Amino acid sequence: MFQNDSDDGTGKIMQTLAKAGVVQYLYNSAPRGTHQVRAYKRATRQAGYLSADWIMALDLDEFLVINTDDGTLGSLISALPAKTDCAFLNWKRFGTGHQRKIDHGLVTDRFTLCEYDRWVANRTIPFKSLFRNEKFLRPGVHRPRLKKGDTAPRTYVNGSGLREGAFELRNYQCSDPEMRKLAQINHYITRDAQSFTLKAYKGSAHQANRSIDHSYWTKRNKNQMEDLRVQRFRDRLIAEMDRINAATDGVIGQLTRLAVDAHKDRFRQIVADPAMAKLHRFCASRPQVPDALRVEPAETITP
Repeated sequence: MFQNDSDDGTGKIMQTLAKAGVVQYLYNSAPRGTHQVRAYKRATRQAGYLSADWIMALDLDEFLVINTDDGTLGSLISALPAKTDCAFLNWKRFGTGHQRKIDHGLVTDRFTLCEYDRWVANRTIPFKSLFRNEKFLRPGVHRPRLKKGDTAPRTYVNGSGLREGAFELRNYQCSDPEMRKLAQINHYITRDAQSFTLKAYKGSAHQANRSIDHSYWTKRNKNQMEDLRVQRFRDRLIAEMDRINAATDGVIGQLTRLAVDAHKDRFRQIVADPAMAKLHRFCASRPQVPDALRVEPAETITP
């Protein structure tokens, strides 16, 4: 786990989790706009990375959801075609739903509305990569990087296990005619209107000059259907969170509550800026569910 420049208690949370043996945590100092790639490079020097057979780099608003029968990473890798070197797993973009305010609770519980599954069948959507460590130099933002001059052939598939040629591929986006049959990346890119305003104020971690604004929100706030597959292991997740909290004498729970409250306080501060207030009003006033879903039942996928 890498983090940089947080002032909401994230650093203390990571330190506490690392002390309890839950994660390996490294502070990621870097010039603005270079943190993400700098973390990838630093990761390649860690013992856990060097000993791993498969690698995947995810942001903390991205959740790997495996759609195989037992939902495990091992079953996903087993379901991929023989000799797969890299699997492009499409995002599934989740919108704000009915949520306007920062609140406590799991992201995966609060935000369950997302884009239609069928969209990925005939259009390209961004992906993240699950790849064999021995075949690539390091992770990239979306695609793993090769060593300079390395032109050896590699086998690429998508999130349904389809080989190249059976789906459309455009740089860091691809289609999936079988609609993420094996796996997907749930991407909670907007969350509620207040959280998005904070995101806009902070700016992009990878592209320092990219505007996070009204058009960014409109393009990414997807609420066409409900997908609950990420909740498949919810009971086990809650039990593990409770175990970790108990192992830290309740410190993790306390720090998490303080972090949420810090976000609420920061939001109240930044909306004093007229531009941020205007952006928040725009996001909070947008219909949270498309009109079609107000009169017709939403498509729902359950675990």
